[in-house]
Amino acid sequence: WDTALAKSNALRAGLVRSILGETAHALGFGCASLLWDMSKFYDRVGIKRMCSWAVDLGYPPRLLAMGLLMHMGARVLRKGPHSSNPITPTCGILAGCSMAQAFSRIVLYEALDGVHRAYPTQRTKQYIDDLVMRAEGLAREVTSVLVAAATYLAGKATEAGCVINQLKTAITANTSKLARDIARRLAK
Repeated sequence: WDTALAKSNALRAGLVRSILGETAHALGFGCASLLWDMSKFYDRVGIKRMCSWAVDLGYPPRLLAMGLLMHMGARVLRKGPHSSNPITPTCGILAGCSMAQAFSRIVLYEALDGVHRAYPTQRTKQYIDDLVMRAEGLAREVTSVLVAAATYLAGKATEAGCVINQLKTAITANTSKLARDIARRLAK
């Protein structure tokens, strides 16, 4: 379910979603997507929990230890010739680090694995810390599965320490009625 792969980018993932949506619409089906935004995703990662999940998932311990050296290393703030005392982080991962992608997969693994198992007629894709949940089919079935799957995923993501930014999370659909129906049911 991860779209952050070699030679892949957000544009490509968006184009694939557009083609699937156009095809579903041309065949007379409803299609809708929930575009999830996690607020300060990297800053909120709990290192201890992430390490526990990484071990449970079989992540290589040496690689984990090397990554933790980078993510938990002391930081020094500088302004001109002045420097602070070293600060050791207790939570959060560095977004620019090459291991951040793997660490984001670890944090979201249980939520994504669970939503795929519980709601196989929808697809949730991860692109680093962005999630896209979508379904195609009869409009009432699309509404039903997306609302149930979104409720499940929101609960699991919250348990993992993620905060969903409701102002930036969006719903797209091939009809405005379908988008309104999903939004209305999610608001309950």
